Amino acid sequence: MTPRSHAITTVSGQADEMTGAAQSASGWLARHAELLWAIALVLLAALAHGYNMFHFPYFESDEGTYMAQAWSLINHRQLAPYTYWYDHAPGGWVQLALWVQFTGGMYSLGGPLVTGRLLMFLMQVGAVAMVYAITRRVSGSVMAATIATLAFSLSGYGLYYHRRILLDNIATFWMLASLALLVWPKPSLSRIWLSAAALGISILSKELTIFLIPALACVVACQTKGAQRWMAVIGWVTIVCCLFSLYPLLAFLKGELLPSGTTAGGIDSHVSLIGSLAYQSARERDAGLLSLHSGVWSAIRTWRQEEPLLLVGGLAAMLASLVMLPWRRTLGMVALMALSLWLFIGRGGVTLPFYLVPLLPLQAICLGAVLGMALDAMRHGLARMGARAAQAATLGRVAAVAACLWCISLSYHNPHLEFRYDTLSLWRSKQADVHAAAAAWVRANIPHDAKIVIDQSMWLDLHAAPDGQAFPNAHYYWKVSDDPAIRNGVFGGDWRSIDYIITTNQMLGDASRMHDPLLDQALAAAIPLKTFDMGAWPVSVYMMHSPSVPQAASIMRDSWASYRSAFIEGGRVIDRGAGGKTTSEGQSYAMLRAIFIDDRATFDQVWGWTKANLQQPNGLLAWLWDKLPSGEYGVADRGAASDADQDVALALLFASRRWDEPRYADEARQIMRGIWSDLTVDVRGQRVLAAGAWATAGDPVVNPSYLAPYAYRIFAQADPGTPWDELTESSYQILAQIRSDARFGKGSGTVPNWIALDATTGTIKPAPQFGEYADQFSYDASRTPWRVALDWQWFHDPRAAEALAGMDLPSRAFQRDGKLAAAYDADGSVASPYESISMYAGAIGQLMFSDSPELAEQVYQQKIARAYHTSPAGSYWGEKDNYYDQNWAWFATGLLSHQLENLWAK
Repeated sequence: MTPRSHAITTVSGQADEMTGAAQSASGWLARHAELLWAIALVLLAALAHGYNMFHFPYFESDEGTYMAQAWSLINHRQLAPYTYWYDHAPGGWVQLALWVQFTGGMYSLGGPLVTGRLLMFLMQVGAVAMVYAITRRVSGSVMAATIATLAFSLSGYGLYYHRRILLDNIATFWMLASLALLVWPKPSLSRIWLSAAALGISILSKELTIFLIPALACVVACQTKGAQRWMAVIGWVTIVCCLFSLYPLLAFLKGELLPSGTTAGGIDSHVSLIGSLAYQSARERDAGLLSLHSGVWSAIRTWRQEEPLLLVGGLAAMLASLVMLPWRRTLGMVALMALSLWLFIGRGGVTLPFYLVPLLPLQAICLGAVLGMALDAMRHGLARMGARAAQAATLGRVAAVAACLWCISLSYHNPHLEFRYDTLSLWRSKQADVHAAAAAWVRANIPHDAKIVIDQSMWLDLHAAPDGQAFPNAHYYWKVSDDPAIRNGVFGGDWRSIDYIITTNQMLGDASRMHDPLLDQALAAAIPLKTFDMGAWPVSVYMMHSPSVPQAASIMRDSWASYRSAFIEGGRVIDRGAGGKTTSEGQSYAMLRAIFIDDRATFDQVWGWTKANLQQPNGLLAWLWDKLPSGEYGVADRGAASDADQDVALALLFASRRWDEPRYADEARQIMRGIWSDLTVDVRGQRVLAAGAWATAGDPVVNPSYLAPYAYRIFAQADPGTPWDELTESSYQILAQIRSDARFGKGSGTVPNWIALDATTGTIKPAPQFGEYADQFSYDASRTPWRVALDWQWFHDPRAAEALAGMDLPSRAFQRDGKLAAAYDADGSVASPYESISMYAGAIGQLMFSDSPELAEQVYQQKIARAYHTSPAGSYWGEKDNYYDQNWAWFATGLLSHQLENLWAK
């Protein structure tokens, strides 16, 4: 062989080898194409779930609860740091405890909740893989498995809740493991027993999966044949029941199976498994799926927005799968599992937002299987018609996936999952970072022996911090409310023993529904120290202020009796210091005072006179009753003053609750309709309260001291068909504009008597028709801090505290001068040097939120209490005939002493 021929042979051999390698690689890719595709889908799910998962969503109370219980199990061999009352089986936090031990401790990965979320990530990745495998098995279609996996793993609702440390996520992982083991080709008895163990762990993690036993037992029967079938079914059920029986066995061994007062439960008071089950089943009991007004239907309407694809499409696919049960038995059993969970949720009772979590994979499997089988059937049918038809079928599958992704994207455009500001919040919001910042500040600035009410998400940060700093008296707000050992043992049943409250939106929302007197009074008296906000989930630290107005109740009662005698005749409130005129404002003050003091006779008398003499056909009240040119008294000005009308409407709503008389509420709604139609105006798409009907034309005129967010919240409840919350929003927007405008409050801490709104831009501007008085902080504006502080006391809106912090002229001026002037110019300089009780009274609302909370008490004692006189002639403040001072000193006393209750909430 010549050298040339040898070279040619060598090159040819090398080429053959390369071709063979390429063919081998191509063959390997062809053989493993589906595996690679499945891995790609799982990696996509891992990326979507894992990116930013420690920063969003915020750390929720339940996450803190389960990690605290895992910590208690590790460190104290107890199932919970508080009394364990069998609210859930402990399997979930047992697994969390094992995970913590395996990873090196609570803080080895960055913090307790970070450590827990990492386990949720691993379980979710495993769940996604199992959804693909199960769907592939029950449908025989790669397309079906793809659709199911995408729908399950990219759901906005799913990502939001799958990131959280929830027992539902743990139970769902083991539920899918149980199902995956059963649908495995040619299941063996060993896999069947493992499936039973997986479901047992699932039930011990969250009890609701116990309702899947019948459906999964049917899967076992379908997957086995002959004599093995009964052995498999009986053995599977036996293992599941044996594992779950550990829960009641635990309660039995602790003597806590049956409630006290029963024959076997004994007479000593104790928690019990049966008692807790009875309580849980009775919570918010209603007709369930049988009533469209039930909690479950309300949840379904919310879920329809949060997860439209897997709720609507998944339900339809579940029903279709049930219909196919005779032909597709395993798929039908998956649908039967979903139906079992729906029947549990629809039984009637409390329905929490995350109850949909275990249903997501089951409905995704049904959806993927139904759509995938339909698309594959279409593809096979068209393939017989020619290549172009096959291409059309391929395009149809692409279109189906695109439609699925589009439906998934809808779940990122709803306000319920914290996506209202940014549809990409899941991957770029840092709202959870507020948790670490707030915890670090508390550890550095608050005494370790302080008695603190907290959200449970912060519990481990204050009880088991890595630096060894512990706050043994920091307790979860639900335990402060419900656990006698905490409420009475630590706090003595007295809100005044609380030193600090650290709030989250979740705490404030729960507190508004709980109506616990201790928490309500504590929150009403709390003074803001520090707020942390990194994305729509603020954590605020409040220090307690314990006002001690001596004999406040008796002062308010006695002064009311004197006021009634001196100023009210036949239901008409006479301003004796102003020539005997009557205003709708005076009538409203009397009605509010009468309802707070529980004086129905006077209330009816004042309202009766007001209705007969001042009320107009549109429901509103003429603002002035005075001497007419004829010498007789009558309506001198039929125009309405917005503050008086809303105060009267609020008083009537309160009366309907206090005295159980619906007529008052109907009369209130008549006034409210007039307020909305005649006294509010649309400014750039948002409703604003104008000062009166006269003030709605052109650039609307607003009196900031008329703005009463607390009233609008109550109006919204009494009249849900009208968007009263818009007035709450616009009120705080106006106050925010004032704080940022150098012509009014910026830098001076004042708020003007009158302003106007540019009808085109919505920005504030001077109200020139009132001259210099408009921009002053004086007679009118002094009431603004009181109204804003009342909104804080009743509803704890953080914007109220922010607004009061911006009106800081009273606290600065009193600390500098030892007194407050009756009027200040917009720049904070004194306009009227004399003192006024009404200025001090209105300023109390701001002083309660100053950096020195004792300042409110000091000012009250020195400037209001010292002006209070008690004699045989009556009890009054300052000048006996000054009707305005009498009213506002009374309202200030009630605000500071927390005597002004939200009677609508009773």
